[in-house]
Amino acid sequence: MLASMNQSLADPEDRGVHLTQEMKAILRIPYVLRHVPVSAITTLLPYPNSPAPGDIALARLERIGKNTRLELASGRPCELHVGDLMAVAFGNRYATHQFEGYAQSEEDACDLLSMGGVCGIVKSRNERVPDPSKLRLVGLLGDAQGRPLRLCDFVPPESTATAWPFVAVVCGSAMDSGKTHTAVHMILGLQRGMRRVQYTSMSRTMRRCGRTPQIHSFCAMNSLSMSFCSVPRSRSGDTPCCSATAT
Repeated sequence: MLASMNQSLADPEDRGVHLTQEMKAILRIPYVLRHVPVSAITTLLPYPNSPAPGDIALARLERIGKNTRLELASGRPCELHVGDLMAVAFGNRYATHQFEGYAQSEEDACDLLSMGGVCGIVKSRNERVPDPSKLRLVGLLGDAQGRPLRLCDFVPPESTATAWPFVAVVCGSAMDSGKTHTAVHMILGLQRGMRRVQYTSMSRTMRRCGRTPQIHSFCAMNSLSMSFCSVPRSRSGDTPCCSATAT
């Protein structure tokens, strides 16, 4: 089946290969694409070798590295095996204890940046982290009209709620910077004050269940691009440094 896909993409003038239900049945749909209906994934398009954050592609797992599992759109993790076909979304990622990666590819090769299904090219990694899992790009995924699918086309509708609870957000630009520690003490203080508290931990590339019935992550906001801005010397002493900012 995969051989027939690649053969169909050999012609650069090809406008797309229709994906049958049998083809779609073997695809692994990751959590980052949970707002993309499977019915919208209709065609396989030639890969242009110039991805942008939010582009959705079809990839084959060639080598297992850091990420041995994939979190599916349902939230259930599944084991990965060499040869698996998965839909992925290009995005940038900066995690101090894991990868610094960008929404790029080296021809038809790229890396799996997270278990949530974000892909790109790793530029640097923590010395204690194994090499990333390696992907081979088969093509872009498109709709019935042969148009490439992008995450920005599947933004959830705005809420119509007229009243909102008080929301406190603890943010940080790096891993292990004290975010969870701060949030835990805030929660304990509110609970001891007889306040009803619901909480969750959000990540750019995957979800972690808390005590809320519905969880929104940065991926749900389609925030797969990340800019790196220099911190002014007046705030960093004489040592130039960089800060990661989600956009």
